[in-house]
This record gives sequence, structure tokens and C-alpha cells, in this order.
Amino acid sequence: MICGSLGSSTINLVSGSFQERYSLSQRDLSTITTTGTVVGYVMLPYSFLYDYFGPFPIAALSTFVFPLGALLVALCFEEVIVVNIVRLAVFYSLMNVGTSFFDLSSCITILSYFPVNRDPIVAFLKTFIGLGSAIVGSMYQDFLAACRNTSSIS
Repeated sequence: MICGSLGSSTINLVSGSFQERYSLSQRDLSTITTTGTVVGYVMLPYSFLYDYFGPFPIAALSTFVFPLGALLVALCFEEVIVVNIVRLAVFYSLMNVGTSFFDLSSCITILSYFPVNRDPIVAFLKTFIGLGSAIVGSMYQDFLAACRNTSSIS
């Protein structure tokens, strides 16, 4: 759940840097995030896999797919991989699919243990996933602001 909460919106943390470094337009960034979100929502085949085999294969896929997408985005950021819109969209799609796998494996499994009065559990899980990216974004902005202030003083 922690990886799911941290992963889906983290591309927004580096999108400004990508936009400046590679002269991407707002349309390009919108294409990247929209493609990633749409691909991340295609979970029906994996729900059949979940129903048949349980949460373990989905959790195993998520621990492979999300770090792969994050690593590929990081390699683009470090200029190891040549950046273009299609590659960034595919890499962000991998990150979104990985976070959707984390969401599927954790939320559905936990909900199966709470057959009555699921409302607080669903609210907690979805709030946790939504707050994760906001907290990481706040920490990122504060850390970079502190680094910028320190480097300008010295």
C-alpha cells in the first residue's frame, strides 16, 4: 500500500524538470500523464488473475512493474535513456500499472476480511493512497527549497 500511495502522482514532482530540460509543452506532459492513467486503469484481466490465484501473483507483479517504471523514468531523468514523449508515456504507464497492482492486491484483500461495515475501511485505504503522494510532494518541495536556500547562501 505504501508503494501504491507514493507512486501514482510522483511523475508530477519531476514534470517541471522534464518540461524545462527537454522543452516539453503542456500538451506533451498531459499526453504522458493521461496515457499513464488510462493504462493504469485497465485492471480487468488482472482481477481475473486475482480471483483465481489470490493476491500473491498481483503483489509479485507490482513489486516488479512499479520499480521498473520508476527506474526507467529515473534513467530518463539522468539522460541515460534518450527522452521522447512515447518513452515517457510507456515508463509512466508502467509506474501506474504497478501502483494499480498494489491497490488491487491490498484493498481487495483487506475488504474481504471486513464483510460488514466496509465504509470506514474503504475511506481509510483510499485516503491513505491519496495522501501518500501529497505528503511526498510536500517533502520534495520543502527539501528542494532548503537545498536551494543553502546553495545560494554558500
